[in-house]
Amino acid sequence: MAAAADPRRAFEAAAGILLDGIDIIALVLDPAGRVVLANRACEDVLGMPADKLLGRTPLELGFGPREACGDEATGDVEVCDTSGRVRLVAWTSRVLFAPDGAVSCVVATGTDVTDARANEQRLRESERRFRELAENVNDLVAELTGDGVFTYVNPRFETVLGFPPEHYLGSSLDRQLHPDDLDDVRRTVAELAEPGVSRQCVMRLARRGGGHCTLESVARAFPARDGTLRLAVIARDLSERTAAEAELRRADRLVTLGTFAAGVAHEINNPVGAILLGSEIALERERETAPQGHAAQALQRIADHARRCGAIVGSMLAFAAQGRSERRRHDVN
Repeated sequence: MAAAADPRRAFEAAAGILLDGIDIIALVLDPAGRVVLANRACEDVLGMPADKLLGRTPLELGFGPREACGDEATGDVEVCDTSGRVRLVAWTSRVLFAPDGAVSCVVATGTDVTDARANEQRLRESERRFRELAENVNDLVAELTGDGVFTYVNPRFETVLGFPPEHYLGSSLDRQLHPDDLDDVRRTVAELAEPGVSRQCVMRLARRGGGHCTLESVARAFPARDGTLRLAVIARDLSERTAAEAELRRADRLVTLGTFAAGVAHEINNPVGAILLGSEIALERERETAPQGHAAQALQRIADHARRCGAIVGSMLAFAAQGRSERRRHDVN
């Protein structure tokens, strides 16, 4: 009996050393649900020595279900240590049975995941804020793989281009581009080979119903959680700005034309005035000798047309002045 007991005690001692050397929390419960073995990691989480744990239920220690669980159970459990600090433990338990089918013991292991779960929560919150921001901005926001395949697009794509988001997911950017933009965009994507690199470009994407929409975009490379390289793209529809710029150029041409017309009008006004003056003088002399002669009639027509030209020039000058002229007294001396 003594010889048989020695190997068992040696095994138990070795198992105890092994359990104390790992960071995983380990508990062994008897069929009544009371702790019969606890390792050092369990002491660190609860803040009490192992001998204080023995004979107590997990519920009395601050964690674990009151009801009996199935043969295997997993889940996160809140654990409150002696200082009142709450930790989160990812728990797994398994029931071991004796040869006769009776419960032999329950082995429970756990890992402190407080910081990991907090990081996951912050990440989920960050992703939620990103989604809210990306789905409510007026710009087109997309995420692509390193080789240019869409993995996310915001609803603005459908508003501007007419295609639903599902149309883009899993599709290559090349399929949406205007053929003339393929080389430039491929060259830009090739330059985004390292995290933190950003590039700007103008590209034309297909619009539902035909035609293409011109977009001004900024792309930046970043590492995803799985370690792969992703591209974040923010694009803006240039249609309104292009139309506004065209209207501005047209207005600028009109201003230039008005300035030119004013100069031409001044130049025309001088010879027209001379023609009118000469025709009126000649008409006065002709009326003295032959008032109804052909020469008098011709001179009258010349004077009438000169006055008509003067009226046209006056209208051009008034239009070019844009209503800014004013009359005021002035001392000519």
